[in-house]
Amino acid sequence: MPATALNDRMLRSLPPNTDTPDLLMPGLVARKRDRGVTFWLVAMRNGRRHKQRLGAWPALSLADARTAVRLRMGAIEQGHVTTPAGTFGEGLDRYLAHVEATARDPGQVKWLLDRFARPTLGSVPLARLHRRDLQAVVDAVAGGRAKVEGAPMSKGGSPATAARVAAMLGAAINWLHQRGHIETHPCPGGLDRPATNGPRERILTDAEIKAVWAACEGREPAGRVLRLLLLTGCRREEVNGLTQGEVERDSEGNPTALLLPAERTKAGRAHRVPLSPLAADLIAQAPHTGDVLFPGRHASVPFKGWSRAVEDIQRLSKTEGWTPHDMRRTCASALARLGVRPDIIDRVLNHAPPRLRRVYDRHDYSAEMRDALVKWAAHVAGEA
Repeated sequence: MPATALNDRMLRSLPPNTDTPDLLMPGLVARKRDRGVTFWLVAMRNGRRHKQRLGAWPALSLADARTAVRLRMGAIEQGHVTTPAGTFGEGLDRYLAHVEATARDPGQVKWLLDRFARPTLGSVPLARLHRRDLQAVVDAVAGGRAKVEGAPMSKGGSPATAARVAAMLGAAINWLHQRGHIETHPCPGGLDRPATNGPRERILTDAEIKAVWAACEGREPAGRVLRLLLLTGCRREEVNGLTQGEVERDSEGNPTALLLPAERTKAGRAHRVPLSPLAADLIAQAPHTGDVLFPGRHASVPFKGWSRAVEDIQRLSKTEGWTPHDMRRTCASALARLGVRPDIIDRVLNHAPPRLRRVYDRHDYSAEMRDALVKWAAHVAGEA
């Protein structure tokens, strides 16, 4: 049939045994056979004929088929056409090479997929990959039953980690499908993610604080950052992304406070966090002296490998079920237990005071915040 501007209504009424090119996306062909309509890429490029099955309509929408053709034609033009991957493991290698070149945090993507997806799915042919195979990996992580490389995961499972694995698996499958390694998308609607809704309530007990503090020893930079989260009540990215210019120092160069700019706080308000001597020592003794205090693989980029770091520290401390953000909740709860006033705790956490108090109370409460955090650090030191 001649080329025409395809739409869903037209796809439903295509005559049998016909191939209809799309006028709006050259190279896209809708093929009608007894079993229904399938989308194909059919085009001549660089002196070669390229033909790839994209998937069946309506499981693969017309819009997604056009997107797939555009991506694959771009790869063809750039000479990036390769033999399709045979197994999930081969496809994962190609996807991770793409992630390494484009993602902001490739290390965490690689670690999670290599740890949780590759052991179970690595040898599965992509042509036989089914949604149930992918969903089974996610469910196993959530339930603590995952087959993993390296140290075993917590028997309690991790819904939060499972949700990240589901998102990363979905992104990998989408990428492989768009580039022709998978003909029929196994989960076009995505994977079910474990429910992680509702406020968390986890705080660490004194015994757990002691065990985690000991397990953080020598684990740079994750252990040092976790200790600072516990002592300051700051959010993970606020401490993890610290630069030299965000540390206030006295005349002798000793750290006295963190100076978090508004653009790096969740509340969008600049925040000064007084440092207890214990917290100040953690910053003063940090081994890296570059602008970024806690770098990852590159000196100019903050550390990002949190999933693996937390799992290692949980294993060493024989604790489970906590996240870096739970350090903030532990700090706030402990301050209340130590008799610190609620409004001072809010100041430590950078929570906004009530409107009238903001208008009339112009005291900065730095001394009160420091006293509270010094009292808390003394308690932690006694337990640790």
